[in-house]
This record gives sequence, C-alpha cells and structure tokens, in this order.
Amino acid sequence: MSVVVGVKKNDSIVLATDSFRHLGSSRFAPEIVNTSKVSRIANTLFGVAGWSVYHYILRDYAKRQKFSQFANEHDVYQFFQGLWDELQQGRFGFVNHQCNSESSPFVDLDSSFLIATDAGIYTVTADLCVLSCERYWAIGVGSDFAFGAMYYLYDREDSADRIAEMGVRAAIQFCTHCGGESIIHRLR
Repeated sequence: MSVVVGVKKNDSIVLATDSFRHLGSSRFAPEIVNTSKVSRIANTLFGVAGWSVYHYILRDYAKRQKFSQFANEHDVYQFFQGLWDELQQGRFGFVNHQCNSESSPFVDLDSSFLIATDAGIYTVTADLCVLSCERYWAIGVGSDFAFGAMYYLYDREDSADRIAEMGVRAAIQFCTHCGGESIIHRLR
C-alpha cells in the first residue's frame, strides 16, 4: 500500500512517497526494511504503487533494452508495451497472466506507475493507459488525499518539493494504508 506523487513546477520535477512497506497484513517502517518506492533508471524516476517486485522487473527490462530516456507519452507506452510482451512471453515466469476482470479486454498489471523525466511527469495505469501530467499527479491508495492537498497548494506554493511533501503528508494523515515520513526524490 502506497502513495506516490509527482510535481512539476518552476523547472523542478520531483516524486515523493510515504515510507512504510506493506507485506501482506504487516507494515514495516524504513528502519526495518528498505521502503523505497522509487527507482532511478538512467535520468528517469519510476514510482510504483502496487506490487513492489515491479522495481526489479523494470530495472531488469530497462537494462536489457539499453534504456536512456522518455521524450513523450508514446515512448512511455512503447516501453510498457514491450514490458507487457516480455511478461506474456514468460521472461518473468513468476508473473500471473490473468486479468482481474473478465469483462475487460485489456491487460492488468495490478500496479500503477508514476514516471518523472526531463520531458515531464507521466502516469501509467494498470491497463497501460499513459497520461502526461502537466502539474502534478498521484497514484496509490492515498492518492485522493494527495490530490486534494496538491490542488490546494499548487498555485499558493512555489516549491515542487513542498507541494509533493504535503501531498504525501495528507495521505499519511488520512489514509490508513499510508504511513511514516515523506521521502522526496528529485529529478532536477
């Protein structure tokens, strides 16, 4: 369970997360286990809300693809389409290939992603919908609270770090599945 937020303002781009890691019904603080929910690959930050194993899968896939950077939504989509193809071909044999909804014709990664690049912030939903985010975005169980805080602060605060931190802190305060401290990851 997580919250991951991204903010772009005044030439700064940041991702921020809460610092608790959930494994089944247990919740662990950062002093017990690594709670990072953001991976840096080249000059790109990948935030994951959902299955944390995606950090390893993304790093492995990006390394083999000689990943450098995303320039736009299409680049992000192609990267995740290629990842999905590899998941289906059995490269990662431990991944379940069943869609959670029999009525959906689309993939279901059971996780969502928030990506920060020099070109901006992108979100990738579990069904591989890619959106470019002009100001801010949030994923994970605490995202509704984070959105509210960032909406209120964006035109009142100049610091992308502060807006992201307060988005995460709102999620920590009001969502029972978020906790700990906010961790800021700066792209620039």
